[in-house]
Amino acid sequence: MDISVFRERFSKLCQSVALYGGGFSHSSYLNQLISAYTSPRRYYHNITHIIRSLAILNSIKDNLPNREELEYAIFWHDFIITIYNGESELLSSMDAVRSIYELDLILNPDLVADLILETKYNPNTPYKPIIEYNYMFDIDFSILGSDEETFNQYDEDIEKEYGMAFDKNARIKFLLMLLNPKRSIFRTELFREKYEQQARNNIRRILNNKYYQIVQF
Repeated sequence: MDISVFRERFSKLCQSVALYGGGFSHSSYLNQLISAYTSPRRYYHNITHIIRSLAILNSIKDNLPNREELEYAIFWHDFIITIYNGESELLSSMDAVRSIYELDLILNPDLVADLILETKYNPNTPYKPIIEYNYMFDIDFSILGSDEETFNQYDEDIEKEYGMAFDKNARIKFLLMLLNPKRSIFRTELFREKYEQQARNNIRRILNNKYYQIVQF
């Protein structure tokens, strides 16, 4: 876990989009983000997850008109984690928007908020015509297509993070929804080619081996 990478990346972004240049007033928000993502209860939604997401963003060579908004949304999308009420994304988006206004950043606050909300999985949500929405989703869910060891650790970390609130049946339902044969997990061709098959293999394996759900498709 390299906090310096997180610190330098956030500072550089804020300085590049600061209305009056410099962007030195961002340190308070930076410290809030670091405090949240280094909390001992953050087994998965932590600073390592954010740094990994930023590294994946770096690998995307497409021309993204709203790349700064996408990067800023990545920093904030898991700022708030509420175990019980399912409002993590909404609350995180509200804090992200507040920071944009208070720091006088030249970013589209509505777009940043929408990008964060896009990470809340809903199988009925139609794909958006704006490419940044789909990349935001794919980056956040790319862990599903990681190697077997990394995926297994992710699954364990999710269970530990939820603790007593972990709902095994809800987890099984979520994983089964991802395996819908009529709909790909990932939204962009880049991520489908790189992660789709491995993600489906990982999900089938964990369902069969850990949750004892025999999956045929």
